[in-house]
Amino acid sequence: MDSKEKRKELPQSLFIFFLVAVALVYTYNVWSDINSMPFGLDLISNIADVPYYTESILKYGQFPLWNDLWFVGFPQYSSPLTSFYYPVSTIIYFLFGGLQGVKILIPLHFLLSGIGFWVFSSLLTGNKVPRLYGSLLYMLSGSLVARVYAGHLQMFMALSYIPFSIYFVIKAIDTRERRYIGLSALTMSLPILMGAPYYFAYFLLMLLALTVIRTIEYKDKGFRIRTGDLSIICIIAALTFGVSGIMSVPILYGSGTLERNVDPLGGSDTIDNLIFSFFMGENLNFDTIKMWGYDQKWTWENYSFIGLIPLVLASLSIFHKSRYRKFLYASLVILIIYAQGPFTHFYWLHYFPFFDNLRIASRILAFAAFILVSMAVLGLDWFLNENEKGDGISRHILIIMAFFMLVSGLEYLKMFSSDYNPAKTAILAKIIIILGLAYLIFRQPVKKNNILMSIILFSLLALIVSNSQLLAPSPFIPTDIKSDQYLQELWSENGMRNNGTPFTIEGAGNGGLNSLVGYSLNSQNIRYYNVGYGYTYKYRPQTIDIAGTQYTTLDYRLDYNDFQKFDFILQNNSLPYAFNVNNNQIRPMKLKYYSPNKITVDGKDISGIIVVKNAFHTGWKVEGAPVKNYNGLIAVDSDGRQEYSFVFSPDDFKMGALITIFSLILCAILYISPKTSHQKVL
Repeated sequence: MDSKEKRKELPQSLFIFFLVAVALVYTYNVWSDINSMPFGLDLISNIADVPYYTESILKYGQFPLWNDLWFVGFPQYSSPLTSFYYPVSTIIYFLFGGLQGVKILIPLHFLLSGIGFWVFSSLLTGNKVPRLYGSLLYMLSGSLVARVYAGHLQMFMALSYIPFSIYFVIKAIDTRERRYIGLSALTMSLPILMGAPYYFAYFLLMLLALTVIRTIEYKDKGFRIRTGDLSIICIIAALTFGVSGIMSVPILYGSGTLERNVDPLGGSDTIDNLIFSFFMGENLNFDTIKMWGYDQKWTWENYSFIGLIPLVLASLSIFHKSRYRKFLYASLVILIIYAQGPFTHFYWLHYFPFFDNLRIASRILAFAAFILVSMAVLGLDWFLNENEKGDGISRHILIIMAFFMLVSGLEYLKMFSSDYNPAKTAILAKIIIILGLAYLIFRQPVKKNNILMSIILFSLLALIVSNSQLLAPSPFIPTDIKSDQYLQELWSENGMRNNGTPFTIEGAGNGGLNSLVGYSLNSQNIRYYNVGYGYTYKYRPQTIDIAGTQYTTLDYRLDYNDFQKFDFILQNNSLPYAFNVNNNQIRPMKLKYYSPNKITVDGKDISGIIVVKNAFHTGWKVEGAPVKNYNGLIAVDSDGRQEYSFVFSPDDFKMGALITIFSLILCAILYISPKTSHQKVL
C-alpha cells in the first residue's frame, strides 16, 4: 500500500461542511437577489398566506383558521396546501417575512436534502466516496431544482425529507429501537404538515414496496409474513397519521367542501419523455410561453435530470449484494408505472384519501430520481470494490462510461455556448465546488481509478452547469412591476379591513387574485391573493337573490386591459358585510368587533334574520350553536340579544389538534425510552 493509500480517513464533519458550501454556492442567486428569480405565480400562492398567519396571531391573538381575504372566506385550516403546520417555515416566515423567508428556506432545504441522503446512504455503503457522490446527485438533481423553479416550495421542501424518512423506517425495522419509530412518524408526516399531501401519497407507494419486500419471504416452499416487521410498519403508519392529525383529519373530514376541477391523474407524458427527463439535457431547451406579457421560459413538470453517467452506475447496482436492492428495484418500477397516470391500472388509487389530490402524476418521478440516485451509489460502490480486485471488468465499464460522458458532454457544451445561458452565472464558484470535491475524493484511503474519478467529477460538473440554469436570474422577468401601489390604493379605501371592516374582491378571468399578485413578485408587501390556489371552496356565493333583487357578495371587481394597468371597480349592488333581513328589507348592521375567526354585530332593536357576509361553513357557531345557511352565507335568527358573536370553531380541527398533541407526546416517549429488549437485525 503506497503512501496515498495510508492517509488517514477524513472526518465526517468535513463532508458535511462541504455539503453546506455546495448548498450555499448552488443557491447563490436565490439568497443574494430573489427578486430576479424566474418564479411563477405558484411561489406567491405558496407564501401568500404568510401575512394572514402573522396578522391572525400577532394582531388578533387567534389561531389562523378562517381566511377572510379570499372571496367571502376560505377554511384555511383544512386547505391541503397550507404550510402553516410545518414549524421550520412558519418560524422563518414570522421572523423574516414571505420573500425573505424563501431566501432562507431554499438553501436550507437543499442542504437538508444533501445531508439526508448522506445519512440514508450509510445503509447502502460505508465508503464515503459513493455516499458523497449520491448526496450531491440528489441535492443538485433536476427533481429539486425544477420544483424551486416552478415555485412549488412545499413540494421542494417535502423532497428533502425523503432520505430521512426511508432511513428511519428501515432502521426501525432492522434494530427494533423505539426512537426510530417516532422519528419515522415525524419525518413521514412532514409532507402533509407542509402542504404537500400528494407527495405523502407518493411516499405511501414506496412504503408499500418496502412492506412487501421486508415482510413477505419465501421459505420452505411457501410464503410467510414476518409479523414483527409488519407490525412495526403498521405502528409507524398509524403514528404518522396521528402526528399529522391537525391537518390530515380536517382534510379527510372536510374534503367534501373543497374541490379541484382538474383531472387528478392528468399531465403525464410518454415513456421516452420520462427517460429523457432523467438522463438527457434536452429538457433544458425550454418551451417559450407568454407570462406577464413577456416571453418566458418554461420547463416540464416531470423534469428530474440527473445525467447519463448515473444511469450507467445505476445499472451496475444489479451486481451489488445489498439487501436493499430489491426494495429499490420494486419502488422504481411502481413509480415509473404510476407516472403514466390514467394509462395504467393505478388510476383507481385517486379514489382514496390524499391520492385524490394528485393533479400531475408524472411529478412522482421526483421519487424515482431518489431511487435512481440510490442505485447509482450501489453501482459506484460495487465498481470501487471491483477496482480493488484489479480484474479486467472495470476497464470495459470505464469505456462505456467514457462513451456516455462524450455523448452527454456535447449536449452540455452546446448549452454552455448558447445565447440564453444563465448557467455562466457564478461559474467560478461551481469550479471551486468541483475542486473541493476532488480533494475530498482523492484524500480517501482507498485504491483509486483516476479515470473513474475524472468521469465522476465530470458528471457532477455537468449536473451543476445544467440544472443551475433554473436558479439563475431570468432576463424575462419584468422590472417595472407596480402592483404594490395598486394594492396600497385598494388598502386605503374606505371600508377596507384596516378600518375595521373586511371586504371581498374578485379577480378578472380566473375568479381570483393570482394575476394581480403575480405583479407583487418584486414587492416585499404581498397582501391580497387567491389563497385557494388549486382548490375552490364549494360554498362561495357571488350573487344572492333577496325579494327578487340580485345582490353581489363582492365589494370590488378587479379589471385590467393589459398587464400594466389595473382597475378596481366598486360593485354598487354589493351587500354590506353584516345586514338584517326583515320583511324582505335589507338594513346594514354595525360591527362591534371584527377578526377572521370572530365577528360580533350589534343586535339592539333587531328582528328577523342577521346575516354576515362570510361563506357558510359548519365550523361557524353563535353561542356554541350552529349557524343558519342563508343563501350560502352564515346567519342566525334574532332573539332579542344585544349582540351576536359569530365564532369559527370547527370540531374536526379540535379533534385533529388533540390527536397531533397526543401523538407528539407518544413520539417523545418512544425517543427517550430504553431500547426494546428484543434486538434483531433481519
